[in-house]
Amino acid sequence: MENRTYSILVIGLAGSNEFPLQMLGALQDLGHFVEFWDVYEIYNHFLSAHERVAYNTRKKPVSIKSLLYNMPDIELVLISQSFLAFKNDVQIPVVYYHREINLPCLVEKPTYLLMNVPEMREFIRDFYPQYWYNTYQNRWFPMAANPDNFNPNREKDLKGLTYISQWEAALEGYRDYVYHATAATFLEVPIWAHEEGLINVYNGGNIKSCPSFDEYKDYLERSKYHLISCTRYVYITRRVMEAALTKTLNVIHIHCDRAEKCYNDLGFYHKKNCILFREKNDLKYIIDQLSNPNIFDVDKMIKNAYDLVLKKHTYKNRANELINIVEKRAL
Repeated sequence: MENRTYSILVIGLAGSNEFPLQMLGALQDLGHFVEFWDVYEIYNHFLSAHERVAYNTRKKPVSIKSLLYNMPDIELVLISQSFLAFKNDVQIPVVYYHREINLPCLVEKPTYLLMNVPEMREFIRDFYPQYWYNTYQNRWFPMAANPDNFNPNREKDLKGLTYISQWEAALEGYRDYVYHATAATFLEVPIWAHEEGLINVYNGGNIKSCPSFDEYKDYLERSKYHLISCTRYVYITRRVMEAALTKTLNVIHIHCDRAEKCYNDLGFYHKKNCILFREKNDLKYIIDQLSNPNIFDVDKMIKNAYDLVLKKHTYKNRANELINIVEKRAL
């Protein structure tokens, strides 16, 4: 049976490669009518400086009902985590997508709670049990990538194993105890590998800087091999899917069996479509053997990863999953 079309409101940050706008485009491609509210636009609608402080510090949630005052036909609201909190005071389904393991959930009593990493389920259930049990349904909703944003046919002129840092590294400092527990060792392997001359770092050679999306995309598309290092308990980054779409081989540092299970559950397996390693000294062996087809069939792994993401991990996949969740279809 074909999914029927819905009128949907998407709320979140307006970054071009971020979840809200990517889901908006995918839902529109499926024939749904989709409106978008940028959270900064919502924030700027509150004229009082006193009110703005309350909303910005999450002391006061934004009423979803008030946002829909001039939008009576909306049938579904999708909110991606940002800096604003929201109050679910409507009778239609409200879907909340929570992205960061070290931040509290910011939608009161959502109909559906979706989480982008599997360990988020245990974290929210154990630290916020009342919130967990007050949602109708909770589920892992994996990251995705957009094939239209990446060119798989660029010349691979960046030699060796590349590494492109990201926003966690740019923070550098101790933010809170949960953040420290998850991200404190984020740069351990990349810094060691850089000092050992095992990786090439672009964006001015600064391993702690966060490039713009255009810079990141350019470096990734020109790399044949790319090092992925994730925070503890998060295990995976959207970059794994994006690297696959640029036909760049993922060389991924994992921390434990649960991290490996996370990749396997998504269809990523060692030597089938990526390389997984645990001990940093293993990286030396991997780099030495990358050109040995008896150890690593690199071209086959790259093709397998590309095919996997196109089949299972695009935003079109996630848009279909979202509608199936709302329509209570078995996945």
